[in-house]
Amino acid sequence: MKKSLLFVLTLCLSVVASAQSNFVDVNNMKTAVFPNGALFYSGTSVGLEVPKGSGKTTVFAANIWVGGYDRQQVLHVAAQAYGQAADGGPGFSIGPWATTGAYTSPQLNSLFNRTWKLNQTTIDTFRLLVGQPGYTIPTAISGYPGLGDTTKGVSLRLAPFHDSNGDGRFNAADADFPVIRGDQAARALFSDTRVVQANPNTPTNFDYQATVYAYAQPGVDSALSYATFVNYRVINRSNENFDSLYIGHWSDMDLGYYGDDYIGSDPARQMFYTYNATNNDDPAQGGYGANPPAMAVVFLNQNMSRFVYYNNDTSNNGDPITPAQKYAYLQGQFKNGTPRPAAFAYDGNPVEGTGSNELTLANVAGDRRGLGVIGPISLLAGAEVCIDLAYVYARGTSNLNSITALKSRVDAVRAFYTADAPNCSGMFSSTSPMPTQIEATAYPVPFGDRLHLRFEAANENTTYRLTDLQGRVLIAGTLAPGSSEHQLDTETLKAGIYLVQLQQAKASKVLKVVKQ
Repeated sequence: MKKSLLFVLTLCLSVVASAQSNFVDVNNMKTAVFPNGALFYSGTSVGLEVPKGSGKTTVFAANIWVGGYDRQQVLHVAAQAYGQAADGGPGFSIGPWATTGAYTSPQLNSLFNRTWKLNQTTIDTFRLLVGQPGYTIPTAISGYPGLGDTTKGVSLRLAPFHDSNGDGRFNAADADFPVIRGDQAARALFSDTRVVQANPNTPTNFDYQATVYAYAQPGVDSALSYATFVNYRVINRSNENFDSLYIGHWSDMDLGYYGDDYIGSDPARQMFYTYNATNNDDPAQGGYGANPPAMAVVFLNQNMSRFVYYNNDTSNNGDPITPAQKYAYLQGQFKNGTPRPAAFAYDGNPVEGTGSNELTLANVAGDRRGLGVIGPISLLAGAEVCIDLAYVYARGTSNLNSITALKSRVDAVRAFYTADAPNCSGMFSSTSPMPTQIEATAYPVPFGDRLHLRFEAANENTTYRLTDLQGRVLIAGTLAPGSSEHQLDTETLKAGIYLVQLQQAKASKVLKVVKQ
């Protein structure tokens, strides 16, 4: 069934993917983000590709699921799997919540059938050169959706930016610039008000914003080089109050070959994960071969209250179709509303052979789907909730050792996230603080066949990139903790102006340099 579904999805999404989706691929992972909030579809290819360029994927598809009853006991569910009629159809449409009829279909398509992708290097270059003669502002910045059209009912704040002159508007010509997490980010704005609702179901009338981001650590084997972060912002634009709302992250976890997977959860680490049932993931079926990896979905700032797994079939623990069935899964029930035996499916340890786990139970391996859920929570009219997740990958010396390696990597990612301390109130404010600057210089001025960098040492890695004014990276590398100087071989560079970016975890610096 997965192969036929893949074929249908490819036909349906190939046109959209080539034009409107974007990839976050600044590290060792390649993640597609679609305008309707769907993750991991990429037109002629599907999945979360890890390592980038390998052609191997760990996840087939993912989406946010939301469901709850309002105080009038009316059910509201917004949950999309593949967007096909066979699985309940689309749950989301492009564009933020707006007044009914405020936009025509062509207007919606023109304004919102896209995702917004930005690199931190692009933002840094803009800040350095904006206003100078001959500099053209990139469309990624000039077309940034900082504020919404409130005359059409759209939320005022659509994306965070630094308001350089404090006028409350986003205008790149005034040196206003986007604020992103990570070194590269892609954003989608979507809602559930312009899709045909299954009966009985009422749209949530929420705004949904998804931002996928990553840190630039390509070519190295570190926690951040194999972690992609997802931020969801959910805003109640309706007039209804919800006392018991459930929000889930659904993933069709296909680790290489989809037919030999197991799934598990680790409540202590707030994660669910997939691993291979044997130590060989069939390479003839697109698998990873010997010593296959493991992949986790990690809840970073919200408590995962339950984890539901289900199969690719029509059973009571199979694919949910109706809003009521999807809501039952969000509540931790089977499709027919009966309770499941445990809040967290397969929360034992397959490495140690303890607790409930698929390996010890000798389950028949197969095509696994998982749903991690937060809630019930209260979301009053006008309120919002922020959810941070991470997809984390690890490959050890065996299918089971990969789980051990994965847990260690998840711990490292959580430690980084906690130290970074992102929050929705700062992330989504229309005015954000300027990033911390590294004390750095480049010499000689102008330079010739060698360029020397001198910068503030740190107890962490420092990455450097030398780019031309079009943003093309010509020289790049990573320096070990404690470094404070470095020499670049620039003999092959033509005479002209270049930019050097230095990046540490919470600080950066961009220098303009000239070769004679």
